Amino acid sequence: MNEVEFIQVFARLTPREHEVLLHVLSDQKDDEIANQLYIAKSTVRKHIKNICDTVLGKPNPEYPKGNRRPQLISQIAKYRPELFGRLLDRSSGAPNPTKVLLSYYRSTDSELDFILQLYMTLTESGCEVFQADTSLHMAENGLQQICAYFNQCDYLLLLLSQRSAVSEMITEEVEIAKQLQNSRDGSKPVIIPIGMDCPFNFLNPNLRGYLQGISYHEWRSPTDTGATLQIILELLSLNRGSKPIKLPINKPLSNPNAAIPKNLPQPAAEPELPTGQVELASEFYVARPGIDERCYKEILRPGSLIRIKAPRQMGKTSLMARILYYAAEEGYTTVPLNFQLADSKVFADLEQFLQWFCINIALQLKNQKIWQKLGLVVVHSTEVYMPLDINLSPFNVGLPVDLGEFQPPMVLDLAQRHGLAWGKTETEQLMAMVGGHPYLVRLALYAIARSEITLEELLETAPTDAGLFSDHLRRHLWNLQQYPELAAAVKQVVNTPDPVELKPMQGFKLHSMGLINLKGNAVRPRCNLYRQYFRVRL
Repeated sequence: MNEVEFIQVFARLTPREHEVLLHVLSDQKDDEIANQLYIAKSTVRKHIKNICDTVLGKPNPEYPKGNRRPQLISQIAKYRPELFGRLLDRSSGAPNPTKVLLSYYRSTDSELDFILQLYMTLTESGCEVFQADTSLHMAENGLQQICAYFNQCDYLLLLLSQRSAVSEMITEEVEIAKQLQNSRDGSKPVIIPIGMDCPFNFLNPNLRGYLQGISYHEWRSPTDTGATLQIILELLSLNRGSKPIKLPINKPLSNPNAAIPKNLPQPAAEPELPTGQVELASEFYVARPGIDERCYKEILRPGSLIRIKAPRQMGKTSLMARILYYAAEEGYTTVPLNFQLADSKVFADLEQFLQWFCINIALQLKNQKIWQKLGLVVVHSTEVYMPLDINLSPFNVGLPVDLGEFQPPMVLDLAQRHGLAWGKTETEQLMAMVGGHPYLVRLALYAIARSEITLEELLETAPTDAGLFSDHLRRHLWNLQQYPELAAAVKQVVNTPDPVELKPMQGFKLHSMGLINLKGNAVRPRCNLYRQYFRVRL
């Protein structure tokens, strides 16, 4: 078997098989894997047999049966050593090969065929290619390896499917690449995004923001393969042998504030509701009693400042969008600004920041008189408190709005809006796993309503890397790995059945991340999903 043949068969593994394989490569026994994945030992062995049959081919019945795992591990060590934590030297032998990171995640069969042809084309042209595929994204140290390769590579070829377009980990990956670019005056790695049957408007708002001003090409079907490969080779040739330059925009990018398509729930909300589509955009919006109306009233007060705080994915931006729409209906002109997408250098100097701030607002308002009616809605994720000294927090002004979790009646109502004939029992079962986390509830209801998974199947696989919430969980794991003290605190909390007392700063930061609930001076995991997942992974 050569490398191309290996890539073809390896791509056929299911997410659950990828997960089992990663545990096998970590030298874990079958009973350990079964305990960590909440499945039977016989099921583990069945998955391993399927993996061996897929990668090595079905065994010859004429030969005695034997343990095929050593042969499997040998093949993977040969072609995918990064799954063991080692990088593969793919150097073409050229003195200075162009280094390309090929990133893709949960692609369809036709998309994988295109990816394979792209890989072969790049290697044949003398490029050194590093694959960041589904397995590496699922690996415990996968993102660390990807970041390490960012420091070496010339290009990030970002292959975006409709699944990866809403991936939190892919968005995190692009954010890291952009930060590295900025630290190098906008040079390496050059990002080349390719949408695989994935229009630009399908990307989540944060990902669209990071890719604004970058050429976005689309591959829609196998008939586009030849032309797309040629475009990629031309883009690589444009910069080969010299300092990478900003790629030209080959087509106008879509409106970044376009409506969310009827697809997977977005991990980040649109910052502004498109005029004329409020009912469509509000189809699954859940209003918090007493909060929305209070904000609508406050925004009309001259000089008002509304401060909405909550961890990520609690509905801050969705509420802000409705506040801005309400203000616009009352005759105000609104301007959404996303500080997260600004160049980090803007925040290094006060004068530069004020210039950026005023220019952005003035360009959108195009009317200086409107400054007399200036009001502010500040949305900030409490997750930024991880590295922050809380005594220096600037967020202590204006009307404070603290968003909480969905309550059972809200979840039941939302399930019925998704067309599910649910009652109290199903609602309690889902909330026993994810609590009232708005994004996780929406993601679950979306998948169940589309018959992609049953509630029973979802609950069985939820706390694993093959489950529906794996992308969300891995992003939290990545963040914790950057702060070992917080990771140790979470490990203590999830492994103790009773509430645990933590250092005040640890409790504050973990609560700000949305991982724990405070109960007096003690804490406990925010939901059973986090308890089960981090009990295994930390």
